Amino acid sequence: MSDIMQGISLSDPNIRQIDMSSVKRVHLSEMADESLFERYIDMQEKILESRYTTRPETANNPRYAEYASVNVDGEVVAQIDNHGFTNSANIFSSKIQAAIKEADAEYGGKSNGPELAHLRAEKIAEALGGTVNIANTALTQDEFAAVQKASPQIDYQALRKDPAYEMLQQTKRARTLYVAQDMGQNNTTVTAEASPSNISGTEKTAEDEFKEYMDMTPEERYLAALLSKYDLTKEEFDALPLEEQEKIMAEVKQDVIENVEEETGIDAGGMISAMQA
Repeated sequence: MSDIMQGISLSDPNIRQIDMSSVKRVHLSEMADESLFERYIDMQEKILESRYTTRPETANNPRYAEYASVNVDGEVVAQIDNHGFTNSANIFSSKIQAAIKEADAEYGGKSNGPELAHLRAEKIAEALGGTVNIANTALTQDEFAAVQKASPQIDYQALRKDPAYEMLQQTKRARTLYVAQDMGQNNTTVTAEASPSNISGTEKTAEDEFKEYMDMTPEERYLAALLSKYDLTKEEFDALPLEEQEKIMAEVKQDVIENVEEETGIDAGGMISAMQA
């Protein structure tokens, strides 16, 4: 058996404590891997949204009503709703699961609905030697499609009052500062597209604005501020001499710093200095 499989004793003389004094602490907003940062933010946003999500009421929704039942020897052994979701007796569970898999394979991965429910009911009845009884609440596929879906509701107003939401925004603002600083140091050409919120004249709900802001990357927020301040298109900015681009980026970066400091009280200028250290 290998040492890894056996484990290592904490009393092993070869084990030495790691010296953390020379390890540089890196703020979350300074992650070098942009995709890793975005995945982390996305995970935290989903956790936050889940706190303020109300599950839909399905008791009176025809989509969730019974489509059919399967009877064996006078007993109901499986019930299938209009989606095709199946509730079964445990004694027949393995045979029913096999029948459902066979039905799904034959159905071909199309949308859920009464057509799937019917096929599943038939396959289950065939596997168990039972009969299918169609319920009076069964819908046709067209009727099913015409009924509005029951969707979870998110209370975005309450969500934005949660301290965790503000912490996420601070992390995003800090990331924007970090990206701005990195662009300035490396003379990086901005390649992101401006956010749709800056070019669309349509009226947006609070939910639309929230989702749009959450979806923007730091580069997109930085670019949106840059183009808006100077009333430029992306193409016009790219056509400017490099020196002019750098001047504009420096001015916008300073605006970002001042806005962050005003909104949060964070010493954004000091943060930038720390990044350069």
